[in-house]
Amino acid sequence: ADDDTSSAFSSYQINPDASSKLDPKLTSIDPNKLTQILSKTSGNQGGAVWLGEHHNSVKDHKLQAQFIQNIYQHRKQLGSSSKSNNKMA
Repeated sequence: ADDDTSSAFSSYQINPDASSKLDPKLTSIDPNKLTQILSKTSGNQGGAVWLGEHHNSVKDHKLQAQFIQNIYQHRKQLGSSSKSNNKMA
C-alpha cells in the first residue's frame, strides 16, 4: 500500500513537555511510520483521522486520498492477520 506519496509530505510527532517550561518539541517521523501508527485499531474499530489542507488544493486532495487509502489497506492487512491468528488459537 505504500507508494511515492510518502515523499510528498513531512510528518512530525509532538513530544510534550510536562516540566514547568511547557515547551513541547517536534521531531520528524517517517510518513510510513505515521501510517502504521494511525492504522492501529482497538477492538477492530478504527479511529478518526483529521487532515488539514490548503483549501481547493488538488495536490492536497490527492495526498489526502492516498493517505486514507494507505491507512485503509494497512488496517485491512492487520485485520486479515489477526483473523488468521485467531484461527490458530
